[in-house]
Amino acid sequence: MSSGADPHPHKAAPASTAKRSAGAAPPSKEGNSIVARKPAAVTREHKTSPEKTTPDALLGMAQVLWALGDGVRPLPRSTFDRWKAVGKAPKVLKLPNGQIRVRQSELEKFLVACEV
Repeated sequence: MSSGADPHPHKAAPASTAKRSAGAAPPSKEGNSIVARKPAAVTREHKTSPEKTTPDALLGMAQVLWALGDGVRPLPRSTFDRWKAVGKAPKVLKLPNGQIRVRQSELEKFLVACEV
């Protein structure tokens, strides 16, 4: 194929290697300012604090495990799963998306039952 024709006409040159016409100016940077956004400051305590919920609120597993933990670290998920298997965990709800939730009132009942 010495005719000079492109052997692969269906493949276009990448945009970074495409040639600009001689009279074309580079793209203008005016009007393309980027506004930096500051990320919202969310603390872990705020997201997992069960004290700020209503009695029938549905708590996520992170909140439940922190509430059942020793105050320094959460209860291991494997321990909670073992308690659930033998019937010693608070009642749980399984949502259609597979997530597990515990009602705040059920967690409180469970903790009262654990008191000695």
